[in-house]
Amino acid sequence: MARVLSEGMHRCPAHPDRSASLHITNVNGFWLLHCFSLCPTEAILRAWGLTWADLRPPGERSPDRRSSPRPKSEAHMAWDDVMARERRMTVRRAAWLHEWQASDTVRHLRELADLARGWVTRLGDTPGSWALADYAARLERHAGLLESALDGE
Repeated sequence: MARVLSEGMHRCPAHPDRSASLHITNVNGFWLLHCFSLCPTEAILRAWGLTWADLRPPGERSPDRRSSPRPKSEAHMAWDDVMARERRMTVRRAAWLHEWQASDTVRHLRELADLARGWVTRLGDTPGSWALADYAARLERHAGLLESALDGE
């Protein structure tokens, strides 16, 4: 087994590889394979004619799948609770995402209008300032229309 695999970067046999994209490392006798082109480990093993058992140290047997699973630790259960809460919040957020995006757009339009009006006062009575004032009015009008659509009026 050790003659077949060596640590480091190699060309992946599971896809046409121009440069090394397969990282192989040995941790406590176990061989770990990672293809940065996201080839599944099964495909790499199949291309080399190896099995999962070849990645274990000699004499190491596979875990007994019939044994009962280990009880979860408190940290694992806490992590499961955090992830469940995050999934619930994601579902709740998705229901309001459209309204949040629209309200952000209204806020942004109003900020742009305020910025344009500030430049109008700095420029004074010039042709450019009148065009900028018209632009600010159009931004305010669009923000108002979007806000009234959000309010359901």
